[in-house]
Amino acid sequence: MKRLSFILVFLLAWAVSAQAQDSYGANPDYRPRDSWPYIYERFMPGAVRTAAGDLMEYQSFNICVGNGRMHYIYDGKIMEADMTKVFTALINLDTYVNVGGKMYRVFVQTNDGAIVFLTSIDTDELNKVDIGYGVSSSTASQTNTSLDLLLGGNTISSVLVSQTLTIAEQQKNTGKELPLKEDCFFLVKGRLVPATKRDIQDAVGKEAAKPFFKENKLKWNKPESLIPVLAFLNANMDD
Repeated sequence: MKRLSFILVFLLAWAVSAQAQDSYGANPDYRPRDSWPYIYERFMPGAVRTAAGDLMEYQSFNICVGNGRMHYIYDGKIMEADMTKVFTALINLDTYVNVGGKMYRVFVQTNDGAIVFLTSIDTDELNKVDIGYGVSSSTASQTNTSLDLLLGGNTISSVLVSQTLTIAEQQKNTGKELPLKEDCFFLVKGRLVPATKRDIQDAVGKEAAKPFFKENKLKWNKPESLIPVLAFLNANMDD
């Protein structure tokens, strides 16, 4: 985690200078749609640290909720980043780290690891009898309606790639709102551990976890209370 720590500190330093440039603000009414499946309402300025250690500042980044990948604007068109080359990123003052080809938002980072969140499409919600798109999930699977699109597969993540930004922005409010979920993980020693009691036990063993849970009253819906888990996992997980 030392390399991650160094780069996150560097990106946070960059954020101080970028804060004055951020004129977009946060729109509490914004929701990603299948016509605009992005975390941010607009493409935002930011910086990327590559796997090779290079730092690149750019004016137009966004994160696709369909597959967690980073998109950017090149020559007026939406492009998908080569995720094998992305290590960390700062977008609109949010810090992200690439794990397995998906961008996880960093909630807090210590010398032991980081608590991170992944925003994605809630496929359970879409799989309900009425998926909210005017058809049931069973009907959709028997028609030309693309469940791959509705359920956040490659279609929804690539449908805008190579499209001009002007056209995409004109159409972004025409689609259906996407139900989202935000899952919490511990990133320790390069491994993702879901933020649940069972997954922590699986990572270190029940015998090691039992006294820790007894001594630490964790509140799973309050990620700030989970910070002690990082040191515990770092000390007890195999390298």
